[in-house]
Amino acid sequence: MANGATRSDVTVTFAFIDGSPAFTYTGTRVQEEVETTVRIPPGTGLTVFQLEAGEGVRNAAFVTRPFQYVEQQEDGTRVPLDHPPPGFFLQRNSPTQATLTSINTLPGATFRFYLIILADGVIYGDDPVLINEPPP
Repeated sequence: MANGATRSDVTVTFAFIDGSPAFTYTGTRVQEEVETTVRIPPGTGLTVFQLEAGEGVRNAAFVTRPFQYVEQQEDGTRVPLDHPPPGFFLQRNSPTQATLTSINTLPGATFRFYLIILADGVIYGDDPVLINEPPP
């Protein structure tokens, strides 16, 4: 990996479960608790998001800008940000792959975003959380 960056792979599967849209995330730095979190390694990291069409979905693709970063207010509402948080750079590599390059300078910081896809001609979104890991 260039410049000592740590690579993480996250597979995002979009499916219809009992008729309802559902996102599932798998990968070494993914945690499923109350909400889905993707942990960002200390230092410079590359997190590769690979989108797969699951049950009941013929075609799924990331939209042109698949992340919409948001800031959570004290009352729980979320406000869209005009730009990514400092140190975060997202590139859509293909319709089914996006790479997040991150420079983790704020250990423990939490970043919220919406992941936006197009599946069978309809736009869907989910709201996982990015968490910066502290140094070992």
